[in-house]
Amino acid sequence: MKCMKIKREQATTIALVALTFAFFMVFYTRIHPIVIFDTDCWHYAYYDRHPWPIWGNWNPTRVFPEIMMPLVTQFGAFVIYPLSGDFFVSLTIGYAIAVSAVIAALTLVVIRHFQRQGSGCFDTIVLALFFLINHFLVLRSAKSGNQYMFSTVNACTYFYYVIPNLMNCILVIWLMDDPSLHYFFANNHHIRKAACLLLGYFCMFSNLWSSIVTVSYGGIVLLSDLIGTLKERKHGRSVIDWLRKNAILFILLALWGLAQVFEYHGGRANSLKGNPLPARLMETLTMLEDVLKTVSLPFLITSAVLIVLGVCTILRKKNVASVRFHIISLASGAVIAAYLLLSCAIAGPGYISRADVIYGVFFFIMLVLMTALKDILRYLPWSKIMLPLVLIILLAECNTADKTFLEATISQTPPEVCYQVDNDILQQLRDGEAAGKAKIKLQIPLYSGDNWPLATYGKDFFPKLLYKSGVLSTRIRVKEMVPTEKKNEKFHIKVD
Repeated sequence: MKCMKIKREQATTIALVALTFAFFMVFYTRIHPIVIFDTDCWHYAYYDRHPWPIWGNWNPTRVFPEIMMPLVTQFGAFVIYPLSGDFFVSLTIGYAIAVSAVIAALTLVVIRHFQRQGSGCFDTIVLALFFLINHFLVLRSAKSGNQYMFSTVNACTYFYYVIPNLMNCILVIWLMDDPSLHYFFANNHHIRKAACLLLGYFCMFSNLWSSIVTVSYGGIVLLSDLIGTLKERKHGRSVIDWLRKNAILFILLALWGLAQVFEYHGGRANSLKGNPLPARLMETLTMLEDVLKTVSLPFLITSAVLIVLGVCTILRKKNVASVRFHIISLASGAVIAAYLLLSCAIAGPGYISRADVIYGVFFFIMLVLMTALKDILRYLPWSKIMLPLVLIILLAECNTADKTFLEATISQTPPEVCYQVDNDILQQLRDGEAAGKAKIKLQIPLYSGDNWPLATYGKDFFPKLLYKSGVLSTRIRVKEMVPTEKKNEKFHIKVD
């Protein structure tokens, strides 16, 4: 019987993870495709850097995104492109594989987390679906143009924000299951240990707004454990034991501190120095308030019900472990919120309004709600009768008759238009190459200012990506980028 139960759990896990991956592959290739379009995307798709922090660089410690996006781009160019025949669609497929795989990995870790806590097949399915549905529900307050928790502003920020967010959440759940990772390192093969160290390294050197997810949780756990150690000193526990036990957490915190120092002396940080902080902090608070106003009513109602029933189960069963979990999770979310308020005030108040920036706060809120739901399913069995209907209601509330969610493109340019502009740029370069030219004038749609999102300063980015990807056979150059309204008319792009 026990063997059959294990096999059933494994089959459930495999099915849920496979379906999650398949859904997001469709989502990111057909529903809201990840398309390179703006100058940053073209640049970072071929960008090269050392895989360690670089003092004085524009992004000194964004190691993971700046080596991973070019690798995935090359995968799309040299593996998928020969099969699809469309270079930009091939990149979309490559990017979708990367993002979907990490979302599926997070789903797997969440499932295993609750299975270790005794949740059965039905409970696991409910918790996994509840987790994924809430990513689309939490900010769905309008008929169109809503953010969702896996959304971002363009293709490259999936690698700079979304994937690092999810990686840090995976690491946090590992730490929840094994706070010091002693069991993991004592009972796993060297390959898994190496993978864990690699994950920790890339989590700390990815994005400070993502790594704070791990650091906040690790810091709260360290503080909690220190308090426990001091209380039990009479029973033989010492601070030295506490330091040894939590060595890995201290290493992660040290790496994050190192990242802070490097970023402070980086090019991006230097460009921000001198901005008046108090006024920007107030602006950041105002923008955060505006985001919180977009939290959906169904999510708030569901949360309130889960909190009330969860408190009832805790009081009834005197579940000290759940109380400790909720306190640590909420404290971690509060630390993240405080850090984001201060850092966004420095970097730019507008950042706080982005789902990919504030993801960590909502992640801990969702963990608290899922843990409450887990306890409800365990101690109030009658609730299982209602859960399928509740999930269907929540899923239905995610959708509207309009185009519900935002595109991951600057200025919300439709993905089909992005493809058209991209292919037009490619064709102009190919025509120049066929004519034997060393340089061409590249015509692009007209925008305001420096012509962002197709900024004129990025004239070298387009041919470099295409040459590196094997799409162009010569090192043809762009002599000048020429914004023209003719291209706006051709692609039906509104002139700013």
